Formats: sequence, C-alpha cells, structure tokens
Amino acid sequence: MEIRNLMEEIVEKEVLAICEEEMLKDSEFTTPECLRDVACFVLNRIPQQYVSSSRGVAHMEKTLTENPQLLIDITALVHDGFKRVSSVRRSYYSQGEASAQFIGPVFVFPVIKGRLFDSVDFSAAKEVEIALKTVDDDTVAMLDARWQNPFFLAPKIEGNYLFFPQPLPAEKEGDEKLFEFKLTVDAKGFDPFVHFFKVGLVAKSSFAPSEVGIPNHKIEDLYLHRL
Repeated sequence: MEIRNLMEEIVEKEVLAICEEEMLKDSEFTTPECLRDVACFVLNRIPQQYVSSSRGVAHMEKTLTENPQLLIDITALVHDGFKRVSSVRRSYYSQGEASAQFIGPVFVFPVIKGRLFDSVDFSAAKEVEIALKTVDDDTVAMLDARWQNPFFLAPKIEGNYLFFPQPLPAEKEGDEKLFEFKLTVDAKGFDPFVHFFKVGLVAKSSFAPSEVGIPNHKIEDLYLHRL
C-alpha cells in the first residue's frame, strides 16, 4: 500500500517555480539544501493531504481548483521561506552535500539518535551540547557539514539528538566489525556525563547518501545529573 502526502509535490513545484521566477539561480541560497529547507518551512505550516489512490489525487486536484486560496497561501509561504533562509546562513549551504557515492567496500553507519533529559524534573535537556566520540576520545566525523558533532540541544527540539557518522573503508565486502563509541556532555551545572555503546556493521560494496532506507540506531533515554 502506497500512501503519500500530495502537498509535498505541490510545494516542491512551487519552490522551484518561484526560484526561477525571481532569478535566484546565482544565489548560494538555491542549493539543494536551501530549497529543501524552504520546502520544509512551508510544509510545516500547511495541512497535510494524504492519499492512497488515483481517486484521491483527482479529489485533491479538484480541491485546489475550487480553493485557489490554498495555492495563494502556499506561494506566500514560499516567498517567506526564502526570506527566512536568506536571513539565517547555514554553514552547509556553501559547503555542499556529501560525495555522491562512497565507493567500497565501506562500513556504513546508521543514524544514531536518542533523547537527553534532566534527571531532576525529567524535562528535556536544553542549551547543552552532546558529542559523539570514539573510546579514544576522538570526535567522530559526520557524513557532511549538515550534521553537527557536537550536537546542540536547542529548546525547541525537546532533547532529541541525531548523528550520522561518515562511512569508513573496509578490506572487503561482507567484513564484520564492532565499533565502540561514547556520548559525552560537559555542561555547566551538571556532572560530567559519558555513555558507552557499540554498533556492529557488515561492510557494503558502496554507499550513496541519497539512498533510502538508512537504518537508525536508537539509544535509550539518557539523563543528566545536576551538581
């Protein structure tokens, strides 16, 4: 069964159309990362429209025809999105994405994710940095500049952190290896925090960052202790 949000396609088309309309092609803010940020900005501010059949697609097209205000609202949000993106220069806009493909054999890491809380009131940790390191205390390189390490826990992300380590070369496809990592937090007002964990991997022949189905490695909920 295929389920999709039709608004994604509509918003993507409108973002590209406005980008061309306003002749923004020479701007660094028309990189794929920038356009994705604009599309996400819009999609987070409009109702989702999920369909699972061609009849649903036809119904949605009829809705847009009968309700032009929705398309007007999307267009206005896209313009607003470009303004917001232009006012916050994210470092990765000028650095680009990761290599199109990592030629193997390579060990491909999952996205490492979890949540960090304050152990006193069980609220989400905020305004602190959590770092992913090797057991030898080396900071782990990320897939590309869009992924932070250390990861800053802003108030709005409710204690959630994400890391996507850069793939590492292997001797041959099918090799197995156990990687040991640690998560560390050194923040004012809290005891120094360290959490160790392991990730077992099997080497792949190659890896393209754009491929779907990247697995997740979920860390159990972690808690900071106050001094």
